Order: sequence, then structure tokens, then C-alpha cells
Amino acid sequence: MAQVSVNTTLPATVAPGGSFTVELDVAKGDVSGFAKLQQNLPPGFSAEQGESANATFSFKDQKVKFLWMALPNNNFQVSYKVNVDASLSGNQIIEGTFAYIQDNETEKYVIPKDIISVGANQADAANQAAMDKILADQQAKEDAAETARKEAASAEETEEVAAVEEVTEVVEEVAEPIVEAVEEIAEEVVEAVEEVVEATPAPAKTVEPVADYNDAMMKSKAGLVFRVQVAAGPSQVDPSFFVNKYGISDAIVIEEHEGLFKYVVGEFGSYRPAKTFSNELRDNNSVEGPFVTAYNDGVRIHVKEALDIAGQ
Repeated sequence: MAQVSVNTTLPATVAPGGSFTVELDVAKGDVSGFAKLQQNLPPGFSAEQGESANATFSFKDQKVKFLWMALPNNNFQVSYKVNVDASLSGNQIIEGTFAYIQDNETEKYVIPKDIISVGANQADAANQAAMDKILADQQAKEDAAETARKEAASAEETEEVAAVEEVTEVVEEVAEPIVEAVEEIAEEVVEAVEEVVEATPAPAKTVEPVADYNDAMMKSKAGLVFRVQVAAGPSQVDPSFFVNKYGISDAIVIEEHEGLFKYVVGEFGSYRPAKTFSNELRDNNSVEGPFVTAYNDGVRIHVKEALDIAGQ
């Protein structure tokens, strides 16, 4: 990087309503081409052009600017005159930057702050301005040191990242053939297993027989009997279905009636306990729509007819 620096020369004090000259000595190193030197003046200061070193000078919005399309070949000096408002007093700060192009990148040199005291007591003001200048220079040095430290840390981190990436590339190069070999072996194992599976006959499925419906048992019951029907359908199912689904512990009786298989449970000599049992199946076992059925000498009849027979 180019060794660029800018040194500022100006008085420590100035009287209100007075004027002073700011001189800037630029050491540009090997920098050439476009560049801009800018200083920011506090309110109450105005600037006039002095030595420009072939730069374009401007002063607007409290900014003094020297603009070069091509820098001078050697180190150079520029200057400008500052006029101070008569109502101004106290310490005033002047700061700025020198921007230039280096390796197609914009670089910026921060010009150390300068402090000038505006006031009637020139001796005290000069002392205070000198002290402020020392503090400003010290802060500038600390800022420069911190910037250098961060740049060094960034460079070190970049080197570490590059080293890690290099190691990663080596590991990947070594690991790649191993991974490919493992994948090939795995494919061969899978193919062998598939061949064994295809050659092995599947075991025959065992179909458990559905229990025979006991219509004959129903017809063998003499006298008047009340039961509770829990389901009906065109196909016969195993009674264990109702045990698993509804938790019915009583024996399920299967009858064939009117072209359907009907599943009934319980056996009661009168209607009322059968109705109570039907309600319990509905409320406690979540059976949907159970109802009382009636049989006389094993033949299914209407419940009303059964009640007439029983005189209930």
C-alpha cells in the first residue's frame, strides 16, 4: 500500500472576525491519477482558494474540496484562507480525508484533527488549543493502531481459512475413493440379499376359519326369550370382532334372519332387563343402535307380539 500522509499547518488561535491560512503538505508516495482532499469546517468559518497544485477548488456546505483528475508527479502543498465570523468563539475542530485510487480500489487517508481556538484571550486559547491538539493527535494514533491491528487479525484469519480449505481438499481427495469402494460393496450386498429374497418362497397365509353361526341353537330354545341385537350384515364375521371393538364379554350368538347375519347377545325371560342391558351396551360399550329382539320357541317374532304373549 502507498505510504500516504497529509500534514496540516494552521495557527492555534484566531480572533473573532479574523482570518488564517491552512496549509496541507501531501506526501503521495506512488499514488497517481484521480484524488480528492476534503476538509470539513465548523459553522462560522468560510474558505477562499489559496495554492491548489492544479486541483479544482470548491467550498460548499462547510466542505473545502481539492479535486485532481491526475495528481502532481511529486509531493505537493495546497492551502486555503479561512475567514472567521465575528460572533464565533471557543475551540473549533477542522478534520478531513484524502481519497485516492490504488490498485483499482478507493483508499482513504484520515487527516488528523486540528483544533483552533477563537477568542480574545490569545495566550489561554493557545494553550488550550495546543493541549487539544495533543489529545487529538494521540487519539488519531490510537485509531490508526487499532485499524492496523484489525487488518493484521483479518489477514491472519484469512490465512487460517485458506489452510483449513487446503486440508479439507486433501481429505476429500483421500476419502473419495474409499467412499466409492464402500458404495460398490454396499450395492453388491443389496443385490445378493435381493436374489436370496426372490429365491425364497413366501410362506402360505393361514386363514382362520370364521365361527359357524349357531342358528340351530337359537331355534332349540323353548319358550319366550328376549335378546339384544348389536349388529347385522350380509357377510358373516367372527364374534371376536365385537369383543375387540366393544369389549362385550357375553357370548355372541349368530343367527341368519331375512337374508342377513344378525349378532345378538344376552338371554332374558322378560323385556325390561333386556332393555336395560341394551341401554348399557349403548352407554358403556359405545355400541351403535342396539335394540331388543324377541323369540318364541326359537322363532324370531316382533317384540310387541312377545309382550302380548308374556302379558307385559
